[in-house]
Amino acid sequence: MNNYCKCLFSAVNDQKGCNYVDLYMGWKEKIAGLLEGGLRLGFASLKDMLCKCLEFNPGSRPVLIEVWKCIRKLTILPGLDISFQPEIDAIRRIPSHCILFGNLCDSSMKSKKGRSRHVAGGSLRRDENEVEGLTVDGDVNGLSNGHAQCINLKGHLDCISGLAVGGGFLFSSAHDKIVNVWSLQDFSHVHSFRSHEHRVTAVVFVDEGEPLCISADNGGVICIWSAKFPLDTAPIRKLFEEKDWRFSGIQALAVSGNGCLYTGSGSRNYIYLTSSNFLQDYSLMCTMTGHKSIVSSLAVSNGILYSGSWDGTVRLWSLNDHTPLAVLEDERPNALSPVRCLAVDGNLLLVAQENGYVMMWYNDVLVKSSQVQNGVLFSINKSGRWLFTGGWDKTVCVLELSGDGTQTEATLTGSVSVDSIVTALVYWEGKLFVGQANGALKVCYSGL
Repeated sequence: MNNYCKCLFSAVNDQKGCNYVDLYMGWKEKIAGLLEGGLRLGFASLKDMLCKCLEFNPGSRPVLIEVWKCIRKLTILPGLDISFQPEIDAIRRIPSHCILFGNLCDSSMKSKKGRSRHVAGGSLRRDENEVEGLTVDGDVNGLSNGHAQCINLKGHLDCISGLAVGGGFLFSSAHDKIVNVWSLQDFSHVHSFRSHEHRVTAVVFVDEGEPLCISADNGGVICIWSAKFPLDTAPIRKLFEEKDWRFSGIQALAVSGNGCLYTGSGSRNYIYLTSSNFLQDYSLMCTMTGHKSIVSSLAVSNGILYSGSWDGTVRLWSLNDHTPLAVLEDERPNALSPVRCLAVDGNLLLVAQENGYVMMWYNDVLVKSSQVQNGVLFSINKSGRWLFTGGWDKTVCVLELSGDGTQTEATLTGSVSVDSIVTALVYWEGKLFVGQANGALKVCYSGL
């Protein structure tokens, strides 16, 4: 971009007498007008900073760190700014000045092997090869072979209950009543959603015309947040679930492409029917009953809603008319155990249980049930042919799936030890995010 601009604007006048300075200044004024009309009140300093980035003389443009500071000052309250500070001296040594477009907060710097940075009290170590350049299989092989490198993100004060990825962000919910938002580019803390008065128990991301983050707590409150930058401090909308003697708080959330939001509460599933733009109308469509204990997990795949419960069963429901389709349970003697979490990929259903077992179902047929870890499994996540589980024993197990259909096999290939009980997992583009009971969020990736 820098060389292109130098080539384009190197001469003040061309052979025909065209004044490029006048053209440039006219273009700059148009951009300034668009910025003034597009930015909300209170963002005047950002408008001035962006206009400085468009100065004709490159030496008059601000360096990246100044733009970064301006944006963070406007979008993050001082008491909530818990991310790491960039290496300012290194940035100031960069001679070039930038015209910046797009999501400026997601800009990141590459770090070399052996360098360490602090992310809110933790250390960041990266291989000199770019993590983004690795393949998924290469990343997971590195994790399973003991070559994992980790970043510790400190932002929560209590147990992390859920993780969701979308819109360039990682969303983490916790029992400290907060949903934190992290950049997927440099893992810096971007924002905190604070509106819940009870422990936040679940979080999902949905993009139905407008990116949204939806969180729920054990007091029956659902908060719907805009996930579009700049992030707001107040939710777009709040929903309040009906409570009765069976109510034990919302434990699970799921969304589907048919405009429905599903919640697992007590021994029931609630369905909220939304309008086509997902924002205008939220009304309770129906309640699905059948479980005899707490609904702990929900998942959607191929027109089916899967609900797992502490009663040891998984129930299947039609997304079209929300009628029951089947009930799955291990009928072997003494095999029944509470369902803690689910992972679904096509017709393959993976069920993590309280006894440390994982059941594999294919087309409603039990393929295999085997113990993966000692103690309760609190989280399970599937990505391609790789399966991740985590739980009470403070370990993330990495399993490789092979075969197909009823011949599917899961082979343990390695594990990653962490500092506390594993309560949430999500895998995204070569990085495994691990939520823990002590409030720590760990990012693991291959060091190969």
